[in-house]
Amino acid sequence: MTPSREALEKRLAQLKQEVLKQGFEQHPWVVKNVPDLPIELQSPAVTRLVAGEALQNIIFFPPQIHHGWQYVPKQALLFTPTGVIHLLASVWPDQEPQVTYLKSRGLMYMKVTLLLLYGFLEIVAQGPDSPVRLSMEFNALFWDLLSPHFRNLLQTTGATPATP
Repeated sequence: MTPSREALEKRLAQLKQEVLKQGFEQHPWVVKNVPDLPIELQSPAVTRLVAGEALQNIIFFPPQIHHGWQYVPKQALLFTPTGVIHLLASVWPDQEPQVTYLKSRGLMYMKVTLLLLYGFLEIVAQGPDSPVRLSMEFNALFWDLLSPHFRNLLQTTGATPATP
């Protein structure tokens, strides 16, 4: 059953209050294994997906509030030798995370926007039947943590990234 707009707005307001109570813990950090991720980012689908993958790095992003009002749930990026997996937690406690897996060989488009403390990442790659889009917001202070992984992703496509 799909929750009503009113229920969603109420849940988002509750989650925003929880983020504000925690202080301003917006710093992503490196996680060693998928079981070390918060439970909201784990599911049988995630376990099956990473079972055959050699994960190079996992970066976890705590929940945040962007633009002063928009709630962004917990998320993680799992880098493999040939792609990236994005996990986005649901705002509802009983739902599995949204999982997006992009392989570098199908990379069509990548854009990173950095503006003061705000960062936005958008990647489009060819999926099995149609293009797949990954987009995420993050604290731009931590671009140095992400940048090498995206350069590696670009190198596996054969494309040459521009020098910053």
